[in-house]
Amino acid sequence: MHECLRINEILSNIFEHLFEQRPPGLDPVFDCDIDPEKALFRLAITCRTFTEPALDELWKVQRVLKPLIRCMPADLWSDVEGKPLTFTRALQATDWERFDFYARRIRELGYAVLPYTLHATAPLEASTEVFAALAAYVPVRIFLPRLCIIRCTGWGIALYPHIQAFIGEAITRVVINRKSVGYHKDGILTFQSITPNIIGALCSAFSRLSPNITHLDIDGGQDFERPYLDLLNGLERLRGLSISIEGFPADSQLGEEFVRLVADCKFLEDLSIDEISSDQIHQFHTRNGQFPKLCTFWFTPQDLTAVGTVVQTMQCRFSNLSMRVSTDNDATYSLTQLHQSLIPFSNHACRRTLVTIELETSFDKYLPCTPGGPTVADALQPLLDCPNLRDVLLELDCTADLEDSWLEAAGKAWPRLTQLKLWTHTRYDPKATLAGIPVLLDLCPYLEVFQMRMDATFLPPPDLLPDVQNHEIELLYLVGSPIDSPREVAMALKRMFPNLRSANQAVVEGCDVESEDWEEVDEILGELS
Repeated sequence: MHECLRINEILSNIFEHLFEQRPPGLDPVFDCDIDPEKALFRLAITCRTFTEPALDELWKVQRVLKPLIRCMPADLWSDVEGKPLTFTRALQATDWERFDFYARRIRELGYAVLPYTLHATAPLEASTEVFAALAAYVPVRIFLPRLCIIRCTGWGIALYPHIQAFIGEAITRVVINRKSVGYHKDGILTFQSITPNIIGALCSAFSRLSPNITHLDIDGGQDFERPYLDLLNGLERLRGLSISIEGFPADSQLGEEFVRLVADCKFLEDLSIDEISSDQIHQFHTRNGQFPKLCTFWFTPQDLTAVGTVVQTMQCRFSNLSMRVSTDNDATYSLTQLHQSLIPFSNHACRRTLVTIELETSFDKYLPCTPGGPTVADALQPLLDCPNLRDVLLELDCTADLEDSWLEAAGKAWPRLTQLKLWTHTRYDPKATLAGIPVLLDLCPYLEVFQMRMDATFLPPPDLLPDVQNHEIELLYLVGSPIDSPREVAMALKRMFPNLRSANQAVVEGCDVESEDWEEVDEILGELS
């Protein structure tokens, strides 16, 4: 064996990244039919050197605690299919050896992502009586000494009344998800979620026993509970906060207190709020030293006017900014309104620090430019005053009216651009053409992602193509663009993107352009590879 493999840190890093999720478009390290857990198990028994790092990775994330409890002596517990695990006798001092051996490896507990399907279920957790017995054991034990992340969902409600026995100062991230989840009970699909009483118990335990929490995520539910505020009030090291609650917060007084607490967090860097009402806009400002460290802000304003107001009053040195406008589907906006909402960027504190901007709208209509009014390029001009932008994601129907000249202007303004995504749901033909791509590639050599509906019936002049190539992009997002000749388009794209594998990677809802031609483009790209 190589000498490097005798160093524990190197082995741990190898096993940690061996089966990690790969970014879209990249092939997995191993074949898809290899089960990571089975592979890690085999590595664990291959040799003694691999045992510890493989077991650490196998036990690092546990969805429920039942597998850990099953490591205790078999005469202690009973596990009948379809029912929670139960204890058959009292705990003894000799029951803990294998429990402790694996418990110290657990870093994360709970489900990171809840399944979307109603009939998706999770393994049953142990019964409430089991956790009560564990929590009441004398002498007091530290059950999960290295637990850093806990995700609380409806699948773990048997544990939460006794959560104080399983958490400690090592906890750095807490997720409370109140969405309903399903499980099978006596053959019947049953739904449950975290109740307000459990919320109170959780928040009380975390505030008393886990002072080092740096990230808090609250997802689901109809109301913002008072215990959340009590928890926030005690998190002096909070760096990231995400709130996703319908109609948050219904109580204006509660909302004001929440914003005041968050604004005074000395170390808060990341903030995500599902919706900011018109009554709360005035509270989001940086006067009197509020939001001193905030650099990532995700929020959902009710209209474009609120976008401009919040950006203007929040003079933070943002690096990442995401705004998802929540409004009625039949709402309309003029380009003047869009321009007014973006004007603050021209002279903002984040003008030179902003790296990522995302602006999404749910409306399907906008008012075309009027005589003497701003064009689409004029409306987006303030964003061109942010020279260090790398990721630009705009879901605006008006981007269909952008021309090749705007792509050139964007390339000159954003030389470090790595991602440009322009979503549109309009049914009419876009104005930008494939001829604008070579200019953009020449000005933005680091471009990795490009999405835009374009007029693919107009091809770039051949003399522009040989000298401008991008070897990074393998997938393009052009589906929905008008097209006449799939073969000519495929050949033109292949000259610009030698490693291109597909140009048919996005479906544009409501677009009347058929995707069959773009499927043919992909087939031809495969032939040209």
